[in-house]
Amino acid sequence: MTKLWKRYKPFVSAGIQELITYRVNFFLYRIGDVMGAFVAFYLWKAVFDSSHQSLIQGFTLSDMTLY
Repeated sequence: MTKLWKRYKPFVSAGIQELITYRVNFFLYRIGDVMGAFVAFYLWKAVFDSSHQSLIQGFTLSDMTLY
């Protein structure tokens, strides 16, 4: 049994590493998506706060955050 395990161990460990890699990539992309939404929200908030107007080109802050 140990001889068989030694033969297939590199393939098993490569498969596990591949699964972990794709899982980490998935979570990193999701974190990037969430951070992008926060950046967009705070960017529009800063734009509307600095303009002292509730409408910019016909859009409100809530319109832009929903967009």
